[in-house]
Amino acid sequence: MGSQSVWLISFNLTERVEASLEMGRAIVAWENIGDLRGFESREALHFALAADEPSRDEDVVAAWASQLWAFYTHIRPGDLVVMCCQSSPPRVSIGRVTGDYTYDASQPPEMRHARPVEWLTVKAPVSSFGSDIRGAVRSVMGVARVEDAHIADRLAEFVAIGYDPGRQDQVYQTPELLIKAAFNQPPEKPLTVTIRALLRTWGFERRTDSAVSAINHGLATSELSTRPPFAQPPKLENEVAIVKARQSPSGCGDDQSQETLSSPRMTQPVSSIASPIVTIRLGQNLDLAMSRMTEKRFSQLAVVNDKKHLLGAVSWDSIGRARLARREPTLRDALYTPETVRPDADVRDKADVIVQHGFVFLTNDKGGVSGIITAADLADRFHAIVRPFIDIEEAEILLRNTVKRHLTLEEVKPHLLHPDAVNKIDDISFGSYEYIFKKTDLWQKLGWNVNKNHLVGLIKTVCDARNELMHFAPDPLPQSQEDAISGLLELLRPLAGGFARLKSRETK
Repeated sequence: MGSQSVWLISFNLTERVEASLEMGRAIVAWENIGDLRGFESREALHFALAADEPSRDEDVVAAWASQLWAFYTHIRPGDLVVMCCQSSPPRVSIGRVTGDYTYDASQPPEMRHARPVEWLTVKAPVSSFGSDIRGAVRSVMGVARVEDAHIADRLAEFVAIGYDPGRQDQVYQTPELLIKAAFNQPPEKPLTVTIRALLRTWGFERRTDSAVSAINHGLATSELSTRPPFAQPPKLENEVAIVKARQSPSGCGDDQSQETLSSPRMTQPVSSIASPIVTIRLGQNLDLAMSRMTEKRFSQLAVVNDKKHLLGAVSWDSIGRARLARREPTLRDALYTPETVRPDADVRDKADVIVQHGFVFLTNDKGGVSGIITAADLADRFHAIVRPFIDIEEAEILLRNTVKRHLTLEEVKPHLLHPDAVNKIDDISFGSYEYIFKKTDLWQKLGWNVNKNHLVGLIKTVCDARNELMHFAPDPLPQSQEDAISGLLELLRPLAGGFARLKSRETK
């Protein structure tokens, strides 16, 4: 791209998008601030913004000043501007800046700060781009330079070729097409895909033993592999590169870690369940910390220095202790040393620490803080893992109780998958209920006022999900299967009496 920069400009108003495209301009608001050419420095602009919005947080005003000053002084003719309206669905327009900053006093106040732009791509759906670009445009509200050179290059290429050449979440129709695309990429810029896209290209949804083995074998036959091994990253949205497999000195195969060919890990790093961090600088007021904690319903805040390095934490407990010790305590008075973990630490190894202390911060070797895990996050993760098992158990008990109530073993046995293995109704497998309820004469005996085909379809999908759960993997079930489980329960509870688990266990 040379000296050309790419800038994101994002806002909520569709009217400003239409005006920008119609007038050939990139427009930003701040209607109470006049011609930016009247300010000698960013500091002077900061002072004017603070005077206009005296109740605003200092950090917010500083961010506004930086964005407006960049729009005025840093954007150059020839740069690309990517305009995104955070509407539903978001749309992206890309243009080339053709001139310097202008202030048009004849326009409404919110339309006066502008840059002349030749719009080259108009209202492209944000879904046209890879997940990294979608995340970038949605994360900005205001003006920001695209610092990631790879994303900037792809946005520029989108204008030339009409599609994102580096879209990582594309699902290829066949493994052969993915392998061909990988070979067409230069070694220094390998094809990257999300783990979810890689799985779906081979027809899988989760990293089970069979999925990992099939994909590794398919890549290996073309002397390809993934970097890192796709069984390692914690989330299906994580990306891997498709690269030429390195040969061992004997020439007998890939010299990468054997983990590439092993089963996926049944544990996850703490970073996979961490929440974004909210911080406060040590020099700020304790009242501000309390306001943020109340607003966000947090029990604690990370305290950082100007370089975003972790200095400690404040919590309601530490604030209470500080108020007991001093009549007017400062943020420093409430500061204490929290527990920290590395982002790659194993969730199981740190669970006791998280429960004992209520939370931990994720920090790197340089002291930067990247996230927080609370006991509630841990409970949510446990609930997400366990709930499908519990819900399927309840559905199976409801189905079994229904058959016991309305049908006899002699009536259902001819329709079972393995009738010789069934000596009582309790022996019926989950997969057999689909075939029992398909029979019109048996269905009519239930007396249920619900669509038979729809219910049978749900039972089949849940049966598939049950089988899938038995192939343990670090990934959640597909959303369609989770929806089928909850939908089946919503139908069965009123039809079969509800409270299945309690009633079943009371009769044991």
